[in-house]
Amino acid sequence: MQFHIRTLFDYGVITVYLLAIFALIGAPVKLLLRAVGVNVGRMVPAPVIGLALVVVVSWYWATPLGGTKPVPRLLLLIAVLATVGVVAAQRNERPLRRAVADIEVRALVVMGALCFSGLALVMVVNDTQLFTRDYFTVVTLGNNDAPSYALISQQLLDDPREPGNIAGFDAGARSLGFSGGACAVLAAAASMTGLDVWRVMNPMMLVTLTLGAYSLAILLRRVLSRRHAMLAAGAAVVGFSVLYVAYLVAQWFFAQLLGMAFVFAIIGLVYDTVRSRSRRDFVGGVLLASLLLAAGLSIYPHMTTAGSLVLLPIVAVAPSLTATLRRGIRTAVVFGAACLVAAAAVPGLVQDAIDITRKLNSEEAGWSLPSIFPSEMLGFQSAANARHGWPTVAVSVAIVLGLFGAAVFIWRKTKHEGVVSLVAAIVVVLATYSVVYEREGGPTYRQWKWVTFFIPLFVASAIALIGLAMTALGVRAASLRRAGPAVFAAYAVIVLFFSSGAGFPLNPPAAYFVLTLDEINLQYDSRLPTLPSLHLNTGPYWETMWAAYFLRAVPVTLEADSYYPKTPATGPWYLERNDRPLTPGAEATRLNDTYRLVKMPG
Repeated sequence: MQFHIRTLFDYGVITVYLLAIFALIGAPVKLLLRAVGVNVGRMVPAPVIGLALVVVVSWYWATPLGGTKPVPRLLLLIAVLATVGVVAAQRNERPLRRAVADIEVRALVVMGALCFSGLALVMVVNDTQLFTRDYFTVVTLGNNDAPSYALISQQLLDDPREPGNIAGFDAGARSLGFSGGACAVLAAAASMTGLDVWRVMNPMMLVTLTLGAYSLAILLRRVLSRRHAMLAAGAAVVGFSVLYVAYLVAQWFFAQLLGMAFVFAIIGLVYDTVRSRSRRDFVGGVLLASLLLAAGLSIYPHMTTAGSLVLLPIVAVAPSLTATLRRGIRTAVVFGAACLVAAAAVPGLVQDAIDITRKLNSEEAGWSLPSIFPSEMLGFQSAANARHGWPTVAVSVAIVLGLFGAAVFIWRKTKHEGVVSLVAAIVVVLATYSVVYEREGGPTYRQWKWVTFFIPLFVASAIALIGLAMTALGVRAASLRRAGPAVFAAYAVIVLFFSSGAGFPLNPPAAYFVLTLDEINLQYDSRLPTLPSLHLNTGPYWETMWAAYFLRAVPVTLEADSYYPKTPATGPWYLERNDRPLTPGAEATRLNDTYRLVKMPG
């Protein structure tokens, strides 16, 4: 197995470029908030704001104006002009020098760099198969969402007012429906690179994981009283590296992972806003949270609202009952006001979110997995579908008791208020999962989709508690405290080893689907675009869906099962695999090692 450095280099360059582009788009909002004295804007990474702006503007743009290709370019132009204007207006205050000298800014930059480098390493380990080829590709562990995202996002980029090339399927209308915001993000990435959507998909996955970990790290650091930046970043990276998150990545659940990044950013923002006594922070926090909520309704609507709502106890909880009640009221006011502003900004998305939630609540949209115990959430699991025995239950009980014991110890030693929020996070994740699992009545699709949304928070909170406990041990346990980083590193290595079981290096070739050069090169074959229609008689799902994507210049009908309806051929031209028997009397032209173009008799 040869490792192609050039493929890895291109992957890294595109990822960094996209992070920079979305950061530039979101930067004016952060600069404006800072200029008017709103400090809570620091809780949201600039690229997350940039993504939110892209999603909301694309939603407004698509129906009346068509393809969203100009949207990120216009937003970038406006952002550059606005940034120059803000810097020029404050030139006497030397805003750039002030930002560089700001300890808070430097801590955030360090955390961002750690999150990117950590998740980049994880992606390289888990997605090794991407880099064993000398060309860009897309790989999954068997799910077919990846070609679906590519086709729908490409249609949004080109013109969502048109149905696309697949008979009986309106890709344009679909791009404005469920997870349309995730498609808008992929379309924006394609627009800003000048590449087709399929080529930016894996770099955007790393962008999403980085921003998810970064948003979680910022939340954790705020819970830890703006201290322990390294602990917060490390915990967040491990939280986004455990087996079940690697499983989401391997199955290409892009909208869920992007929704997780937004929810963690929303909770961090509300957390800081509730604890601020500044009216400007209140107004700025509500407006910024409403932007993130509005975008989240287009990305992963049912979990943006429900996920944010169930995590509000982390924000509201306080050391005393009276303080908790007061903070709870303020939390409800801040979050409620943000929801109202978001609903007023994107009313159509609110109704869509309600309809989608009702639909997903009444149907099984995927496959089931066994229940997930705390030990497995923490990464001690060799496969996502592994069955449990009594050791798993015993270890999980011991872990939960140990975490609560650590929390009690920290509180008695330090009275650190952040302990209450960390415990609340752990309790919320376990309690809501128990309720959902009980309601579902067993190992359904919905129960594991619910808990995997919060697993990074559970893992990061547990690590933060252990880190605080080591800090609280005092001078007499200095040797144990010094051993902390080594213990953390060993745990991270174990997590990475287990999580790679859900990725590609440790699986046999038959375990994953890969986009091949033969499929990619269909778009470059000059014999195909001139056909009046083409019937795709290829392999089911993965092959058929990618063929439809790369042949989007040709009206196609489908023979095999896929996410799209099967329809009869409307002409004599068929695309078939070379290894299938040829229909008697048909004329075949070999296109490549996999496919042939067939003209049926009559």
